[in-house]
Amino acid sequence: MLSAPAIPPPKFTDVSTEQDSVNVPSTWRKEVAQEESAVQTEVVSFRDTSTQAGDQRNNATQTDPPSAKSMTRASYDQNSMRLFLQDVEPLVSRQLLANLTSTAFAAWQPRWEDEINATSCIHTLDASTGVRDWERGMLCTDISWSCKGGIVGVGLGRWDHEHVCLHKGAVIAWNVRRANGQAECVGNIEVENCVMTLAFHPVQPTLLAGATFTGQVFVARINQDAGKDGILFSTKMQEIGHLEAVAKVLWVPGEKHGEYQIMSVGNDGKILWWDLNNKLEAPIRGSQLHASGIPRHLRLGGTKQDFVLGATGFTLSKENPTQYTIVTEGGYVAKCTTTLAIDGASVRLDEKGRPQYPNPIQNAYQPHVGPVNSVAYSPFHRNLLLTAGSDGEIRLYNILQTKHLSTWEPSGKTIYCVDWSPVRATVFACASGDGMVYIYDLAKSTTLPAHTLESSAKSTIATTAVAFNPYRSDLLASGDFKSVVRIWRLKTEVSSECEPSERAIIDRFGGLGAETTGL
Repeated sequence: MLSAPAIPPPKFTDVSTEQDSVNVPSTWRKEVAQEESAVQTEVVSFRDTSTQAGDQRNNATQTDPPSAKSMTRASYDQNSMRLFLQDVEPLVSRQLLANLTSTAFAAWQPRWEDEINATSCIHTLDASTGVRDWERGMLCTDISWSCKGGIVGVGLGRWDHEHVCLHKGAVIAWNVRRANGQAECVGNIEVENCVMTLAFHPVQPTLLAGATFTGQVFVARINQDAGKDGILFSTKMQEIGHLEAVAKVLWVPGEKHGEYQIMSVGNDGKILWWDLNNKLEAPIRGSQLHASGIPRHLRLGGTKQDFVLGATGFTLSKENPTQYTIVTEGGYVAKCTTTLAIDGASVRLDEKGRPQYPNPIQNAYQPHVGPVNSVAYSPFHRNLLLTAGSDGEIRLYNILQTKHLSTWEPSGKTIYCVDWSPVRATVFACASGDGMVYIYDLAKSTTLPAHTLESSAKSTIATTAVAFNPYRSDLLASGDFKSVVRIWRLKTEVSSECEPSERAIIDRFGGLGAETTGL
């Protein structure tokens, strides 16, 4: 039987021919041209070099040990020396005893610095250039030096208010002791109302207190471009605080050693104490001036005893911390005491809501005719003080007697400010309404000023403030009605240390003789 032949399994392979390929070109891709090229750099050459440091050599030296030298006493004839001393001893003893009572060098004082023969203006500072939105009519209301004497501050405000104050005030400060000799503005503090007074801290040179026409007391720190951020604390309107313009602020020692409080007096007659520990939230003590403290023979006719006396300034006793003298709008000059002030928390209000503060006046002196603008205790005698009034008079008072000792009228214009020299017992300066600063030296003349400084551009521009530098005795600052501050370098005869003869003159005015002071 024949079998069928085997059929081989099928083989499947992919067959691709050139004719069967399909090439679809891209509609967006461009052909990239390619080229081959080659470059060849030059052969890099290498070279090895080496250096070697020089040789080092150490040398040493040694000194010879010091030889002990014996001190030998010079030989002399002791008998001859004894005879010589016996001969000269009476003469030398007589001369030494005579020197004890000699006054040959009594007035001599050493001069450690070069003598300045003329007073000159070394800086003229325009405060208006540093105030934003400057308003015409702003003037220099007060001047104060820092405790180190390098910074001078000026308060800016106006005095022509009718009822309320709608003006901005400012405090401008300059550093006048730069190494290059130029004054630099280091503080520009804007205040809500006109600044009436300011005072630098006795220890911290950049801290100051000030007050405004609306009765606000504030504490600020002087910093470059401080602006409103320079104010640290400020008081708020309250019945027990100031409700009228504050005339003067001063720093006074606090209850703890090294602490200071602020003492302020205002046109509302209130004398208040403020503490930084409570951020000036409320006065810690207070009193208020009433006409009942003025003796009848000095009181103006028709003045009732409960009449409130508006204060315009005050000064602190240099020796008695409880004593101060205050001046008023009515021309009164009164000695007061801090012991009568009561705590602010315990003050009572009357039926009209007014605080009932006690009257601090203990004694009064012969008054001025019109408001008294300034008062200052002598730094060299506890009994002497100066006052400056709108009647054009400067008066020297001894607090032990009612009538003033001396009177000066340098210009016939209002005297806005008076200040004692911190180093010369007989020297004081005043700011006058005729644009001058008058410097008196009682050791040279008891009637005429020793020096006159043109402190403003015109005689019609009043000089409103003057202040001696407490640290640099040769510097004096003055400010005028156009808010221009001038720094003066005083001649040596005005700024040098006080001489014993000047102290004797002040002691005679104060009621103390040379035998009492030991001069």
